[in-house]
Amino acid sequence: MIADIFCLQITSLNLYK
Repeated sequence: MIADIFCLQITSLNLYK
């Protein structure tokens, strides 16, 4: 679960960038 949220956050950051 935690890893999923972490992955989602990273993806969001990449998208933002």
